[in-house]
Amino acid sequence: MPATIPFFAAIPLFLGLVFLTIGIVVHKPGSSKWPLAQGVAIPSGFGGPLYEWRSPDGVFRRGRSLVHSFPLFPGKPVTVAFDPDDFSRFRLEGPARSGLIFIIIGWILIVLAVLVAALLLTLVVTFPEAQPAP
Repeated sequence: MPATIPFFAAIPLFLGLVFLTIGIVVHKPGSSKWPLAQGVAIPSGFGGPLYEWRSPDGVFRRGRSLVHSFPLFPGKPVTVAFDPDDFSRFRLEGPARSGLIFIIIGWILIVLAVLVAALLLTLVVTFPEAQPAP
C-alpha cells in the first residue's frame, strides 16, 4: 500500500476532530432554550470581542465571544442568551456562536474520512500492486 493512501483519509479526519473539539468547547448544553437579553459590544483591545449586558438581577455582566461571524464594533447591539439558573453562564446568540455548526461540520468531516478510508482500502484490496516475479 502506498504511503500516501492513509494520508488522504487522515486529512478530513484531522479537520473533523478540530471542528468537533471547537464545537464541544464553545457549546453550552441546553443553551438553545435560554432566555435572551439585549447587550452592547464594548472596546476590547486584544482577544475576542467583548460585550456587556444586564442580567435580570440588575447586574451588568461582561463576556468575551470565542466565536463570532461578524466583527463586534463598539456600540453594536448584540443578543445574549443566558442561563436563568446561573447568570454567570451566557453566550452570544447565533448558530456559529453556540458551537452547534462546528459540531455538525466536525461530524460530517469525520464521516467523510471514514468513507474515504473505506474506499481506499477497497481499492487497495481489489487492485493489489503487481508482485515481482520470483
